[in-house]
Amino acid sequence: MIKVKCNCGGEFREQTVEFEGFDVKGLKCSKCGELTFTPEQFRKILALKELAKEVNSTRKVVKIGNSLGITLPKAINALGLKVGSKIALRLEDRKRLQLVVA
Repeated sequence: MIKVKCNCGGEFREQTVEFEGFDVKGLKCSKCGELTFTPEQFRKILALKELAKEVNSTRKVVKIGNSLGITLPKAINALGLKVGSKIALRLEDRKRLQLVVA
């Protein structure tokens, strides 16, 4: 990995960081905490933001047999989801349910 120095004298290290509500790979200074991105990392962030525009939506719960279900927008295919994919569900509180691609 290429070592990049920060103006404060610290060194940027690649790690997962939160940026505009997304957990993404970025370069964070070990000394001052400044955050920067490589061009490739930034392209991935832009693609994620575009995907979020298509995916973020309100869905209606439907009945499927004796179970409840929701439909997912076609754009979700960009995450590698297809029929038969596994998704982990995690209850965060009484109003939030997290879906995680397994």
